[in-house]
Amino acid sequence: MHEGTTDFLKMFVCLVAAGLFLWWLRNDFGANYALIAVVLTAGTIFFIGGAILTHQIQKNTLDGVSKFSAKDAMTDRYRMQSLREISKGQSWQLKADAQKQIIDYKAEKKLLTSQPKPDENETFWSNNETVDLDEWS
Repeated sequence: MHEGTTDFLKMFVCLVAAGLFLWWLRNDFGANYALIAVVLTAGTIFFIGGAILTHQIQKNTLDGVSKFSAKDAMTDRYRMQSLREISKGQSWQLKADAQKQIIDYKAEKKLLTSQPKPDENETFWSNNETVDLDEWS
């Protein structure tokens, strides 16, 4: 049988049993007691249904919060991985810049040491020649 058919049959049997119970109450105890029993039974069913509904709502809410927290933690994990890789790249860049500065410094130092130093006794004019500046005027 189909699941919906069995559910219908179960509900039908419950309603028939409730109708027979109410008929018996009315015949044995009177209409007032039957009405009180129906109201109390309905109130109890509504109270239990409300408690079950509240429980399900709370469960779904907490499941949603739990899933959100898990996704948020995953986002933080990937963010931290990205920041770690960025900091690695920055440290590699700083290291490369420092190595470049050292290479430039060594090249400059080598260039300066390879050039001949002028003799302190030697002037711009060779053989200590003097130039008469009055000739130029």
